[in-house]
Amino acid sequence: MSDAAEPKFERSAKLPDEILQAQQSRADLLKWKLVIAAVLGAIGFGFTEKVDAEPLLLALIPFSCLYVDLICHNLSIRQIMIGNFYATVRHDDYETLASLNRDTYCMEDWALSGSTITVCILLLIVGVFKLHGVPRAGSYVWPWLRINYKAFSILSSAIAGLCLSRVITSQRKCSLTNLKSLSTFQNKQIERFVRPLYTLGDLALLKRQLEEQGCFIFRGLRNGLFPAAEANAESGYQYVWVRDNVHIAHAHFVCGDSK
Repeated sequence: MSDAAEPKFERSAKLPDEILQAQQSRADLLKWKLVIAAVLGAIGFGFTEKVDAEPLLLALIPFSCLYVDLICHNLSIRQIMIGNFYATVRHDDYETLASLNRDTYCMEDWALSGSTITVCILLLIVGVFKLHGVPRAGSYVWPWLRINYKAFSILSSAIAGLCLSRVITSQRKCSLTNLKSLSTFQNKQIERFVRPLYTLGDLALLKRQLEEQGCFIFRGLRNGLFPAAEANAESGYQYVWVRDNVHIAHAHFVCGDSK
């Protein structure tokens, strides 16, 4: 192995450790999410004996949950990217199977996003409850607003948490879709033959696979030239491109089919 390839090999060899570390970090963050929400909720509702109740602390719970969700989603995408690397480059059987069944690993993500949504809905109920006694139309509103600003803060935080949680979930799905499109092929049979480096044996297997699929059968026109593709008139690919025909003619010549 050359000196230039050695650092790449060492880097890729450490990727399984990064997956384990990311998974452990996600598990720790989920625990801290519960702890942070419980502590803020206990102080906010006045469940502690030594600290007076401070409802404004309840408004911090959605943002704390969203912060944990962001970090966990980032770790999840990193894990999937490493798994896709082993599936497409290293051709690991397990990672290849996992890459085709990513949706089966969604339970933890449901717990992650679902807990944030549940907390925000509960805070909405608390905020509405604290707003009980809203003055009727025509009454003087400003003193009421001054008294209930804590309830407004809780309501605003809960609504913002619901909206941002939806944005984070949508962005994660978009990132995973882009990651999948960059790392997978529509033709799974061809995907098995993709390599960063090829041996003569790899090329022989690939050639045999392409021959079985009829990829080397060139159906030319009556004038001896080859169309871009076998397509209908609307597509325009039934025409002839000089560049394509030069490549095709050269390939046949090199393979011994000079006629």
